[in-house]
Amino acid sequence: MDEDIPERPKRKALLSSAPAARADGEEIDIRVRNLSGTGLGGVASTQLVRDESIAVEIRGIGEVRGHVAWTRGVSFGMVFDEPVDASRFAVAEPFLPVPEHYSVNRRFRPVAQTEFRRPGFKRA
Repeated sequence: MDEDIPERPKRKALLSSAPAARADGEEIDIRVRNLSGTGLGGVASTQLVRDESIAVEIRGIGEVRGHVAWTRGVSFGMVFDEPVDASRFAVAEPFLPVPEHYSVNRRFRPVAQTEFRRPGFKRA
């Protein structure tokens, strides 16, 4: 491995929406696809420009400022101005509570291990 290339921090794969703002104040929406302590990868609602300054509100971390390191269409990579603790990322609360006890409808239950044919097909 080349000694001049620094080791890239471990990234956490995820899919989360986040509000962002350009330096001129224009608000945009992004989907964060991966996150590390030094940057993120995502997809923006509009085309971003390399070296453009942006601020992103990341759930559990707060507002993070940085610049666009690369773009490919509306996909982009962002490098943070200051490192963050990526483990503080907060997953959104579920919309509906999960019941403690529930029953799966019989037609959706797994079939016995001996059954391997697709439903509706008959042997010749």
